[in-house]
Amino acid sequence: MLKIIEFFKEQWHHRHLIWKLSIYNIKSQYANHYLGAFWNILQPLLQVLIYFIVFGLGLRGDRGDVEGIPFLVYLISGLFPWLYIQQGINGASNAIQSQLSLVTKMKFPASVLLSTAILNGLFNLLLVTTIVMAISLWNGYSEPVHYLALLYFIFASSAIIFGISLIMSSLIIIIRDMKNTAKCY
Repeated sequence: MLKIIEFFKEQWHHRHLIWKLSIYNIKSQYANHYLGAFWNILQPLLQVLIYFIVFGLGLRGDRGDVEGIPFLVYLISGLFPWLYIQQGINGASNAIQSQLSLVTKMKFPASVLLSTAILNGLFNLLLVTTIVMAISLWNGYSEPVHYLALLYFIFASSAIIFGISLIMSSLIIIIRDMKNTAKCY
C-alpha cells in the first residue's frame, strides 16, 4: 500500500511535467498535417462511419433504433470509450520503449511517460464525449445525471489502463516481441 501512495505522490509532484509533455505530444503529433489537431475528431468519426456502414447498414440491415436510441448514437456511445481504452493501452505500453534514450539520459520517473500517454487519450475521449453528450442531451436520449458515471469510467478505466501498461511497458523492454501483443488490445 505504501508503494501505491508513493506512486500517487510521484504523479502529483510531476503533474506539471505530465501536462506539458502531453500538450507537446499532441501538438507535435499533428504538426505537419494540414488539418492539424482536427484529426483528433476526424479519426474517430471516420472509424464510426466505417463501423456504421458495416454493422449498421450491412449486417444489421435497416432495423431502426436500439431501445429508442438511434443506432449511430448507440454505436458511438460504446465505441469512443473503447477507443480510449485501446489507445491508452497501446500508447502507454510503448511509451517507455519509444522514449528509451530519454529515460536513460535524464533522471525522472518513467511512469510520467505512461501518464502522459494516458492523458493524451483522455483529451481525445473528452472531446468526442462532449459531442456525444450534446447529441444525446439535445435529443433527450438520456438524463444529464447519467453523465456522472463518466467520472467513474474515467477513474476506473485510467486505473486499469495504467496497471496493464505498467506490466506491458516493462515486458516490452525485456521482450521486444511483446510490443506486438500490446497492439492486440
